[in-house]
Amino acid sequence: MIFSAKPVAHLAAEAARVVTGEVSKLGETYLLSVSLIDAASAKVLARASEKAGKPEELLDKVNGLAKKLAAAK
Repeated sequence: MIFSAKPVAHLAAEAARVVTGEVSKLGETYLLSVSLIDAASAKVLARASEKAGKPEELLDKVNGLAKKLAAAK
């Protein structure tokens, strides 16, 4: 399911920032994409993505994506 930033930010009115994500399969490759959104303005502060060859690799990629988003100022 894909959400636009504004409704997601509205749902998270108490949060300063919201993380959204999506997993897509492109042929034999999985793409995990995440966005960090400012809840007050609905502005996308950072985006990151990682590729995985099999579903079992996706959880390993989440940690790296979290670090990338956490580094966003």
